[in-house]
Amino acid sequence: WRALTAEARAIRRLGDRPRALGVSRAAIVTLDRMEAAALDRPAASLPSDATRALATFAILQAESGDVAGAFATAERLHATRLRASLATNERDIAPGMTPEDREEERRLATEVATFVARITREKGLPKPDAARLASLRQSLADASAARRVWMQRLFERLPGLAIWRGLGPATPPDLRPLLQPGSLLLSFVLDDEDLLVLASSSVPLPDNEDKTTPGAPGIDAYVIAVKRRQIAELTAAM
Repeated sequence: WRALTAEARAIRRLGDRPRALGVSRAAIVTLDRMEAAALDRPAASLPSDATRALATFAILQAESGDVAGAFATAERLHATRLRASLATNERDIAPGMTPEDREEERRLATEVATFVARITREKGLPKPDAARLASLRQSLADASAARRVWMQRLFERLPGLAIWRGLGPATPPDLRPLLQPGSLLLSFVLDDEDLLVLASSSVPLPDNEDKTTPGAPGIDAYVIAVKRRQIAELTAAM
């Protein structure tokens, strides 16, 4: 995905935005697979720099006129960054969990981590035993499946726990409750050489409708050519 993101940026600089968008989308598909795999590994998440692939994709979506898609990608970017910061110590985030819950989660996580370590050790031998590797991989698959089922049940019982751990659905929020008449909500996405600004405001209603209820929010996108380094320098100078 890193190579695909770099390729998408290079193609965009050449002016071929449709092709750049396609290449960038391929990078996101790779991240989708990695994110699904990370759910089966305790304290795992996408790499923190995965947000750069998402930033590039959001900018290309905005430039292609898909503002709603750019907003959805921006929200996923923020969720990815949050999850990356929480994943390592996720078991310390335990509102609503009983001591028995925490002990069972620890046991299941330790079992998965043990099989991962044993597979890594076996593969590092001068002559790995193929049969042993196959057995260990099957054991890892079984342990991961048991943990997955248990975690799903835990999150069904404690839906807020998934959100606290940065595992909530990265879906765009309903902006209407957040926007009062005349207010403006801004979301920023910073890539290496561009800044995407997403601006949302409540839409005025026709004269014959209830003015106390805000209309469906409109979202506008603005892509500004500015380097990440310049933003860092301006921030440091404040």
